[in-house]
Amino acid sequence: MSNIETLRAELAAVEAEWAGKIGAAKCLRKIDAVVNESGEGYSLSESAQERLAAEYLPKVSALRAAVFAADWTLDVTVARRAAWNASVQAMVAQRLPMTAKSMAALIAKHGHTLDDLRRAVALHKLP
Repeated sequence: MSNIETLRAELAAVEAEWAGKIGAAKCLRKIDAVVNESGEGYSLSESAQERLAAEYLPKVSALRAAVFAADWTLDVTVARRAAWNASVQAMVAQRLPMTAKSMAALIAKHGHTLDDLRRAVALHKLP
C-alpha cells in the first residue's frame, strides 16, 4: 500500500472510531432527559461529545492535512493550477461569466475546488 493509501485508511479508521463514540455519547441524551428535565445545567451527553471532540479533532485534522499534502505534491499542484487557469482563460475568451453553475462545471471537470487549489499553492509557497 502506498503512503497516501495508508494515510487515507488511518484517517478512515480514526473517523469511524470517533463516529462510534459520538453515537454512544448521543445516546446519553436519554439520561439527560430524565435527570435534567428543565434542560438547563450540566449535560452528560454534551460533556462527553466535547471531550471526544477535544480528543479526536487534533488527530483527524493532522491526518487530513497529511492526506492533502500527500495528494497535492508540487508537480500535481503545478499541473492542476495550469489546467484550472487554462479553463478559466477559455471562459474569459468566450466572454462567459463566472456563475455558480460555471464554477460547479469547473469543479466537476477538474475534480477539485478553487479552495483546494489555493490551499495547495499556499502549501508549496508558489507565487
